[in-house]
Amino acid sequence: MTQYYVKDKDKVYGPVSAGKVTDFVSKGFFSPECQVSTDRQNWVAAASAIELFPRQVVRLVKSGNPDADDKNTAALPQALPPVLQALPPQKSGSGLKIFITILIVLILLVCGVVGFFAWKHFGKPAETFEQVSQKYGNCVGLVTVVLENDGKLMEIELGGRKISSVIPIGTAFAVSENQFVTNSHVAYGLKGQKKALVAKIVVAAAIANGVKTEAELKKFIDANAKDIQEIRKNLRVRSVEVRMSHSNGKRHEVKNIQVHPDYQSDVSVKEESRNAEFDIAILHVDGKTDNFFPLADQNMLHNLSAGQEIASLGFPMEGLRDDGGIDIKKPEAVFKSGTIGKITDFSNKVSGLPDDNKSITHDIPAAGGASGSPIFLKNGRVVAILWGVSHFSNNGSRQVSAAQHNQALRIDALKEVKSSKKYSCREWMGE
Repeated sequence: MTQYYVKDKDKVYGPVSAGKVTDFVSKGFFSPECQVSTDRQNWVAAASAIELFPRQVVRLVKSGNPDADDKNTAALPQALPPVLQALPPQKSGSGLKIFITILIVLILLVCGVVGFFAWKHFGKPAETFEQVSQKYGNCVGLVTVVLENDGKLMEIELGGRKISSVIPIGTAFAVSENQFVTNSHVAYGLKGQKKALVAKIVVAAAIANGVKTEAELKKFIDANAKDIQEIRKNLRVRSVEVRMSHSNGKRHEVKNIQVHPDYQSDVSVKEESRNAEFDIAILHVDGKTDNFFPLADQNMLHNLSAGQEIASLGFPMEGLRDDGGIDIKKPEAVFKSGTIGKITDFSNKVSGLPDDNKSITHDIPAAGGASGSPIFLKNGRVVAILWGVSHFSNNGSRQVSAAQHNQALRIDALKEVKSSKKYSCREWMGE
C-alpha cells in the first residue's frame, strides 16, 4: 500500500496511508496549504491531488472549513495522533548535521594532537627555574679525583699548608641512571694525572700562601722543589668520583669514560675554540641515580633563539674566595641564570643548516669548575653544556671577565659520543 507524507507549516508528517491522509485532511488537522509526497522530495498541493483523494476531500481542503460540510464530525483533538508527530528533517538536512558533527570532532582531534606535540616539544610552560632547580638539583655532581699513598688517603702538605687529597676537576650531570655528561676537557683532566694533579696541588698551595703573580709562583716552586718531587713520586689516583649535589654526601665512582672522537687533546689553551664542537664526554658510574635531566629534542634545539632565558647548575670555583664556598665533601650546586646572546656554527656564522648552529654564546655567570654544567630551559630540558668562560690574564694569573661572554655546546653533540670507544677509568688515566 502506498504511503504518503504530509508537509504542513514547514513540518513533515507521516508516512501514512491514503485513507489516513483523507481522514486527517477532512477533520482539519492540516491547513488548506498542506502538501503531500510519496518520497519526501517531490511535493504537490493536497488540494490538487484529485487522483488520490475524493472530490469531497479536495473541496474541503480548498475551503479550509471542513465543519461546514460535515456537521457530524467530532471535535478535533488538540494534538495529532502519535503516528503523525513531526518527522525529523529530511535526509539532506541530516547529512549536513552529520557532516558538521564529524568536522567538529576532527577539529577537536587535531587540536588535541597539536597540543600534545606542543607539550612534548616545548614542555609545560608553568614551570619556573626555581622549580627546575629544586626538581633536578640532585642530578648535578662535582667530578673529583681522590688521591692516595700506599692504599691510604694522601695527606698533602706543601709550603706549610695542608692540601685536600680530593681534587675537584669540573661539573657533570646525570642523563640516565648511570651516565653523566661532562666536557671532554674535564675527562682529559683525569688523563695523565700525575703531572696535571701535581700542578693543581702546587697552584692550590701557592694561592693558599698568598702567591698572586707568575714571578711569585716560580719562587714558590723553587723553594718547595723537594717536597713537590716527593708528592710526584708518591701520588696515585685512588678513584674518580662524581659527588652529588643536594644528597648529603652521596657519590658515584666513575668506571668507564667515553670522549668525543674528534676532540684533540694537544690543542693549546689559546686554540681551545678549535675543540669547542667536540667538548663533550660521558662518564659511566657504578650504582644508579634516582633522578636525571631530560634532554631537549631536535625540534626544541632548532627553535632556540637569542634573548631566550636559560639557566645552569654547577660548581664555579676558580678565582673565587674559598673556592666559591663549595664544600668538596658535600657539594651543593650553584644556580645561575641568563640569556642566549647568539647561536652560530663554530666559524661564528649563522648556517642555513640548523644542525650546524651548535655554538651558543650566553651571559650565565661562570668560572673554572663550572665546566660541564647543564644549561636548561624552564621546562627542565637540557639544551647545552657549558664549556668556555671568558677570561683575561692578570700578572700571569687567569681572571674571569666581568663581560661574562661565555660559551656552550648544544646538547645534540652528545649522540656522536655514544658510539665512541669506551675506556675503563684506569685505562683512560694510563694506570
